[in-house]
Amino acid sequence: MSVGFNLTQALILQYVVSEGALNQTALATLLGLGKAATGTAIDALELRDMVERVPDPDDRRVWLVTARPEAKRYSGLIDDVVREFGIELRTGISRAERQALGATLNKMRFNLDLMESAERAGSVEIESNGLTAQMTTRSSDPTGGQVTAGVDP
Repeated sequence: MSVGFNLTQALILQYVVSEGALNQTALATLLGLGKAATGTAIDALELRDMVERVPDPDDRRVWLVTARPEAKRYSGLIDDVVREFGIELRTGISRAERQALGATLNKMRFNLDLMESAERAGSVEIESNGLTAQMTTRSSDPTGGQVTAGVDP
């Protein structure tokens, strides 16, 4: 079963149908994408008359993305596709395996967020189980930064 939307477009439709009007920045945050990429997906949905941009009554500088009537019809189809895809995707994978994968991916996401924070701040120090790790980034450092680890005294 196909509904003719890419994943980003389908998610935008689901968000604006279920949550109501959202601005592009909020959608980008929910999707984990940049505003430009989100805007491109919104543009494609606008061309198909699925969403429209309307002025935010509270802030004249902001546009809200709202679902058009046709989007609501597709929302149910998208739910069906997601449900079918999820069943196929989980075939042969136990609940415990899925939970372990989820926990591992969450830790990796945390590490990526930490690395991003270190890049913005210039350095970050992590303490865990008696070990201390420090990540330092310097724009003048040709290696792009260093990581050192040692035992807390």
